[in-house]
Amino acid sequence: MKVVLNDEQLRQIDRYLNAKRITYIDFKFEIFDHIASEIESRIAEGTDDFDTAFYEVQKKWNHHFQRDTSWLFGICFNAPAIVLKRAAKVYRPFHAILLLIAFGGPFLSYYFNIQFSPVTSDTLLYFGKPILALCFVIWAFGTVKTLTDKVKTTYTFLIKTQVLSILYLPILWSMQSLNQTYSLTLVVAFIYTSGLVFYLANKHSKEKEKFALD
Repeated sequence: MKVVLNDEQLRQIDRYLNAKRITYIDFKFEIFDHIASEIESRIAEGTDDFDTAFYEVQKKWNHHFQRDTSWLFGICFNAPAIVLKRAAKVYRPFHAILLLIAFGGPFLSYYFNIQFSPVTSDTLLYFGKPILALCFVIWAFGTVKTLTDKVKTTYTFLIKTQVLSILYLPILWSMQSLNQTYSLTLVVAFIYTSGLVFYLANKHSKEKEKFALD
């Protein structure tokens, strides 16, 4: 016999997920369906009523909803464990590229003894600052637009983890030359991070479209 939960029972599941701060839509709808299906299956077996089935299913899911942190994002950013797991899966390739920029540039410069002449340094600085200004606009637009959106997704969390990257900008803007490899590395890293924020903001918008949410 197929069991279908009534509206009040579905609202109880929704309140449970809200209490566990599962508010990211790309997770919430999926987990909501899983929990509802598990409860319906237990009731259909004839051994549990709704309250008992709901209690048992909660026990199964509670450890997935415990708030945790990840070395990938730092201790400042916590989220339910199940959210962190998916966010880390999305972010890990981008993090690898950022590490490559951070360590690859200085290593190559040291290994090949790369030196910038004053003319090259001035040219890089001349073109670099307008590019940084444009990247800041892109970064700010993507960050503010996504974080102020009432609808939250995994990409909202990921963009939040990039907020501290703005601290690089005053350092970059105050540079008088780019004759050191580390300074050029910081510039490239900020440009990359701005592009990443733009990508994540776009993915956030696509998730909203998928669930037909404005």
